[in-house]
Amino acid sequence: MKLAPIIECLRENCPSFERRVFGAYAWFNIDDSVNPSMPCAFVLPAGVTAETATTSTKYRQPIDNHFSINICVSLTSDDALGKTGHDYLEDLKEEVFKAVLGLPLGYPEQTNRIVYFESQSVNTSACNRARLVETLDFAYGELLMGSVTAQQRIIDALPVLQSVRLKAKDFSTADEDDKLVTAELLTK
Repeated sequence: MKLAPIIECLRENCPSFERRVFGAYAWFNIDDSVNPSMPCAFVLPAGVTAETATTSTKYRQPIDNHFSINICVSLTSDDALGKTGHDYLEDLKEEVFKAVLGLPLGYPEQTNRIVYFESQSVNTSACNRARLVETLDFAYGELLMGSVTAQQRIIDALPVLQSVRLKAKDFSTADEDDKLVTAELLTK
């Protein structure tokens, strides 16, 4: 899963962030001494889940790519309970939803659109008295197909089928041997 398209989409379509949308490196290296301009957002990978693969003739495996968007807003000294900050988060969530929900990533025939499934307040070193952080969790489905697997390489290496020769006997109910069908498969 690539995060760059999501980050760029948020930078282009969420004017309140003023392009202050960052990736995992920035999030994991933030501490109380860092004071980024607010509001800002961080896009983080959250893992991949997979369904059972089918591999009879073509490899096909549905997967779900999960990612989170952490939205950070400032809290003021007169907003000790975070009411104003929380209401501002709700406005920012609406911008994020308009930017990414339903967005297709990758190839349309192999990728589903982004869906939202939950949010929660974050309690980490990136969340101190001056910041309120909410994590929005998203996912999009994707279909892994043969072209990105070893199976496709194996299929491509098979010899070209040039001819098929079949022999069949006339079936008779009197002779048990006549019920056998013989076949030859030539790949020269």
